[in-house]
Amino acid sequence: MRSMSRVDREALGRALEIDGRKVKRGDDWEDVARSAAYHCQIAALHLRPWENPPMFAFEDDPRDAAAWALRCRLIAAGLSVFEPNPPAALEAAIAQQRARARHLAANGVKPNTRQPAHNLDGDHVRRG
Repeated sequence: MRSMSRVDREALGRALEIDGRKVKRGDDWEDVARSAAYHCQIAALHLRPWENPPMFAFEDDPRDAAAWALRCRLIAAGLSVFEPNPPAALEAAIAQQRARARHLAANGVKPNTRQPAHNLDGDHVRRG
């Protein structure tokens, strides 16, 4: 298994806190934390039993289209696919991005004129 990023570890830690799970002696922290994140995402997104959360979405499965899109938005925002509450995490990231843009504008810094491939709101932007 690949090494986990700091962003993923932090998100899994939050999932453990929210879910209230305790890692018992002999348990693998990552397995318990992933299980907690899975349950948190299902609750936060009000998923049906046949729907996958973004942490388990597959690009080539049409049933996972919404989860895959959300997963891509999380990654584009620099967030973890293990965020316990993906909509709240994205909302916070968007608010932070807008606050930073206001701060830069107030200090006379010109905005970057290059457009990203997509923005955090999930709208795809065409590059010209």
